[in-house]
Amino acid sequence: PYRLLTESEHHVLRDGNEYSWNNGLRNGGEVGVTHSPANKKDFYDVFGNVWQWCEDYFHALEGSTPHPYYDDFSVSCYDRQHHIILGGSFISTGDEASVWARFHFRPHFIQHAGFRIVHSEDGDRACDASRIGSSNTYETQEMLDMYLLMHWGEEHQRFDPLIFTHITFPRVAELPIACAELVKRFAIGKDRVLDLECAVGRTAFELAVTFKEIVGIDYSQKFIDAARHLQQHGTLEYTRKDQRMQKTKITAIVNPSIACHRIRFEVGDACSLPLDLKDFDAVVLANVLCRLPKPSICLKRMQGHNGLVKAGGILVMTTPFSWLPQYTPSDHWLNSVKDIGDILTDFDLIHQEEIPFMIREHRRKFEYIITLATVWKRRLSSIET
Repeated sequence: PYRLLTESEHHVLRDGNEYSWNNGLRNGGEVGVTHSPANKKDFYDVFGNVWQWCEDYFHALEGSTPHPYYDDFSVSCYDRQHHIILGGSFISTGDEASVWARFHFRPHFIQHAGFRIVHSEDGDRACDASRIGSSNTYETQEMLDMYLLMHWGEEHQRFDPLIFTHITFPRVAELPIACAELVKRFAIGKDRVLDLECAVGRTAFELAVTFKEIVGIDYSQKFIDAARHLQQHGTLEYTRKDQRMQKTKITAIVNPSIACHRIRFEVGDACSLPLDLKDFDAVVLANVLCRLPKPSICLKRMQGHNGLVKAGGILVMTTPFSWLPQYTPSDHWLNSVKDIGDILTDFDLIHQEEIPFMIREHRRKFEYIITLATVWKRRLSSIET
């Protein structure tokens, strides 16, 4: 398989004894890869034509210190949403024209940027550059364990039996199962379902009992890896935090009667999905809205010519409206069903209910959440405006 090069590999391509200048912008635009001669290592176009995207999300200097040779903006890019770009472009000036320049941008940056494709001699060995320096909240083992317990833990595993004998816990739902039940209840077509931001996949597995094809997409590679492991092996061991340093090993178990071959798990961004992903009988969007940078983009993707939801299909959405500025700028917050409905112009609201559920941190600390569940049906007469 082919991939992008890593920052380390870009250093290998360089020939430190050769340099040239684009004085007076003699080259006024991007040129072909072989326009200029190859360097002494026989590599073309290493510097000065277009910026080159790297596999690395982040490759920190030792101690996360700023770079000594230029104004380094990389320290603020520990969010797993930026990739390193190297090599400069024909129009780079100042510190951007330095061979030491290494910048970070989100993938939507396309000005004067290109790709250098790499094929490893050792075949299918995966490149792990993207894992360097990741600090995404949802990529930690602690968060993975917490979600595995919420999705797959039995009641006696989530709520301490000893404490249970002295107090009464609030009656709560298992949110992943509750979402699957809403889909089964309201979806007319039984072919395809998209579980968008599926976490560790419990809803997708529950839907595989009824539907023919389920696609589970999540932004977290760690979550998707866990879901795939459960799909392939049927079990996955994880750790439950009890108190202080006390922990318990628990095994998530998939019901063997579930048709796991009907499910496909993929890493993806709810705000940037491929256009050929469309026409589902149902889409599940569970507690995702208030963690998106611009939720209206995701909601608009449900409708139109390439809508995720087919005409006559449904959108099952839950949200506690717990907006936080570190995830979503305040001018993009949606504070009511009406705000959501104003965006979903192809849909009619057909059901609404409150669903209480709990996320366990440890045996004596839980997050109690009341999420608003709504079901929206896309009109048969809806067309792209």
